[in-house]
Amino acid sequence: MFNIKYMGYYKEETQLINGAALPINAVQFKEGDNLSSIFIFGAMVGMPFILSMILFAYFKMKEVNYGYTFELNSVTIITYLVTCFLMVALLFVHEFIHAILFPLKAEKTIWFYPQQGALFVYCNALVSKIRFIVICLAPAMILGLIPFVLWYVFAKHIQMPYSYAIVVISITNVVASVGDFANVYNAIRQVPKGAYIFNYGFHSFWLK
Repeated sequence: MFNIKYMGYYKEETQLINGAALPINAVQFKEGDNLSSIFIFGAMVGMPFILSMILFAYFKMKEVNYGYTFELNSVTIITYLVTCFLMVALLFVHEFIHAILFPLKAEKTIWFYPQQGALFVYCNALVSKIRFIVICLAPAMILGLIPFVLWYVFAKHIQMPYSYAIVVISITNVVASVGDFANVYNAIRQVPKGAYIFNYGFHSFWLK
């Protein structure tokens, strides 16, 4: 329905390009040459937001005063195991959210990049600047910020260790979006109004 395929291991850029030609008037984003540099830049962009979430969580837990002490019992063990499972499973959900927001008929492929320990979605369809920003930020909002805000509002009604698990999962999903933050920053700063953005290989480009 959504034309999404999981492709497995990513090895080289030719797997993504698949023989497609780059438009002559396309302008490449000024960005890192590899995934690590993009993640580092995105972490710098997102760090104030991530630290704010951590501080809000700390003071909310202090305000609620759970009186929680670590107890190695079945509830705690199961909760933390489920938390670890969800942290991994939601990485796939993260990419699926990206994918469904691209044009419906466009082919979206999801890849695992073992050298970087990362998943990513690839689609070379042209999208508007606003849509590109929405595509980038949606997973962080849906899996990170919204659950965190709901937890913050209802924290006093949630027992430990479940409260702690929600906080960890929410913040982890925002941290997992640092590459998206880099793309959003570059789109805002570099792409002119009315231009369209697309992926070509491991880089983003814009054109009018």
